[in-house]
Amino acid sequence: MTITLIAPQEAVDWKRRGAATGLVQFSRSIGGAVLVAAMGAVLAGTLRSAFSHQPELIEMANAMMDPAQRDSVPLEAAGQIRAALNLGLGRTLIGVGSMGMATCLSLLAFPRRVKAGRGDESASNGRK
Repeated sequence: MTITLIAPQEAVDWKRRGAATGLVQFSRSIGGAVLVAAMGAVLAGTLRSAFSHQPELIEMANAMMDPAQRDSVPLEAAGQIRAALNLGLGRTLIGVGSMGMATCLSLLAFPRRVKAGRGDESASNGRK
């Protein structure tokens, strides 16, 4: 997302753009890892609660993910597993969408600066 990189760069002066860019990239890496872990926990929690009354469905869900073993899962169990996955993935999608909206809204917090003309900016950096 280019806008999430440009907004912080435009909010700082020229000498601090490298630090702003580095902070954005670091935040993306850490935020991505945390979001993947959180959404995995949401999916796992949803499946655990859906299969709490029938723990054998967990093994059948693993078998459904393997193309070689998929046909060994009974149709009734496959329907229950699909419903639980649908619910868990829907919750995950809502979480990811919410984080995307929060990111877009956070961009509005960056200050707007009126940039000086090209000649003014180079003169302020000591260049001709």
